[in-house]
Amino acid sequence: MYEAQRIPVLKIGENLITSIQIELSDRMVVQLQKDILEKIKKTGAKGLLIDVSSLDIIDSFIARSVINIARASKYLDAATVVTGISPEIALTLLQMGFRWEKVETAIDVEHGFEKLGKLLRR
Repeated sequence: MYEAQRIPVLKIGENLITSIQIELSDRMVVQLQKDILEKIKKTGAKGLLIDVSSLDIIDSFIARSVINIARASKYLDAATVVTGISPEIALTLLQMGFRWEKVETAIDVEHGFEKLGKLLRR
């Protein structure tokens, strides 16, 4: 895998969206965290949607990192919704002890944007 690769973070309205479509190295995950948080600060985005539907595997480092991105985004006044977690990955994450209670999730991007809209109207 080419390490200089970056995951795009796009602005749509007042929201950011990133779709992780390749397996990530630890270095890429750390870079993605930085890119997202910097873009939230720079653009004043109020919402963040992270789509992981293309991933077959989410290891513990990636799972922790996504949770940390969601939590850090709250400090920057941006709500986060993670979409596309497959049933297999959900079960694996539970077996590994991950709890997503404070991280909003949705089955797909469409439902993710609906949930993000509701969160932003609160």
